[in-house]
This record gives sequence, structure tokens and C-alpha cells, in this order.
Amino acid sequence: MTTYTLPAGVVPASMVWGLQRKAVRSTSDFTGSSQTVDLLAWLWSVEIRINNSNRNGVANELEALFNLLTGGVDKLQLHRLDKPAPRGTLRGTPTLIGSHAQFAATLSVQTTAGATLLAGDFMGMAGQLLQVAANCTANGSGVLSVPLVNRIRASAAGGTALVWDRPSVLFKAEDTASAFELLPGKRMGAFAFKFMEAL
Repeated sequence: MTTYTLPAGVVPASMVWGLQRKAVRSTSDFTGSSQTVDLLAWLWSVEIRINNSNRNGVANELEALFNLLTGGVDKLQLHRLDKPAPRGTLRGTPTLIGSHAQFAATLSVQTTAGATLLAGDFMGMAGQLLQVAANCTANGSGVLSVPLVNRIRASAAGGTALVWDRPSVLFKAEDTASAFELLPGKRMGAFAFKFMEAL
């Protein structure tokens, strides 16, 4: 397995990010009442879109990249291009305070006094991309309680580093084959590729 990144300087026309939450839902045929069982599993998805473009530019490089990734054998490492760093003020080298159990919904983080994270910010931890659920501010001792949108997949030890600078996630292509429309004048038609988080 090889891990690839977007070519330097290549920016897609748009990227559609999403979060898939695993749950089992059932509805009674008799009463119509429903029940949902939370499987406590979240997966990121992304669709990378390219507009009609000259084949000598961005489209050419992405055609090669997507052909490499087709089939989901190799992986794409990607961060949110629109959010390379938190909107909050947290920087430096934040770490976990104490051990955290699997599926923890809140992180206890050691940082600097007054450091902030805002709803929608991203942090990386042990290969997982975590999203902040609500605004939070570190107390005078630098302890920051961070509520999460998606829970942690595995237990984590105290001192585990958190990544705020371009936290990334590994994706695999959902498509098993590629197809590109070639237009007159060395142009390529618009296309899109879908990816799901690789575990």
C-alpha cells in the first residue's frame, strides 16, 4: 500500500466533506415506533471535484493521481484545505491529560492558559481526525476540556500529542474504475472522485 497526497500547488475546484455515523434503525410494523442503536463509529468522506480545464494544468496531475488511487488499494492523505489550523488560538504542543477510554466524547487537554478551540475546528490524534463540537477555553492552568463531534476510536494514554497544524486523515477511493472525458482543444470535462476514510 502506498500513501499519496495532493500534488503541491494543486487545488481542486471544490471538495465536499461529510461525516458518516454508523447506526442501526428499525421501525415496528405494528406500532410504527422506531428504535436506533448507535454503533459509535464515524467515518469521514470527501468528494473531490474538478471543473472543465486544460489538460496541461491541474486536471492532468489529478487524472494521474486518481488513476493511482482507483480501486481503494492505495490511500490519499488529506486535510481540510479550508481549515489548515484551528480558528481558535490553540497552538504549541497540546497533549492529553490522563488516559482516555475508547469512545470518549470529551478530551482533557494540557495547553496554555486562555487557549481556545471553536466549534468546527479540527484536531488530529493517533491518526484520527476529530472535530470540535462547541467553543471551549483553557482555564488558568492551561486545562482545556474539548467536546467532540466524533468520539475517539481507541483508548489513548496521557501525554498523547494532539495535532493542530493540518491534521489529516487517510482515505481510500470508492470507485473501482476511472473515466475521464476528453474534449477538443486539449481540454478535459468536469469530473469527481469519491473517497471514504480508510481504517
